[in-house]
Amino acid sequence: MNTSNSTYDASEANEIEAEINRLKAQALMGWEKEYQYLEWHGLEDGMNVLEVGCGPGFVTEQLIKNLPNSKITALDFDKKLLTNAEQLCTALYCLKCKLHSILCL
Repeated sequence: MNTSNSTYDASEANEIEAEINRLKAQALMGWEKEYQYLEWHGLEDGMNVLEVGCGPGFVTEQLIKNLPNSKITALDFDKKLLTNAEQLCTALYCLKCKLHSILCL
């Protein structure tokens, strides 16, 4: 992540697997309320959605599940987390999601 000024770097975590599990728990813990908030602000199925900072893809996965007719584009700086997101989302939802690395802004 040398290409950004981000203060977060998953590769600096003691164990990347533990960090991914922590991020999963964090994403899923408040998902129901977060999704209601997104709907309240106008998110509807069929929209094109851009998720900036997708991390390991757990919120991306929820977006795909809740918006079956939407196209999701997810971006992240961290290549390790993005690899996890690609494995999670493309294995389950092949054509519904595009994941990209943010090289620099």
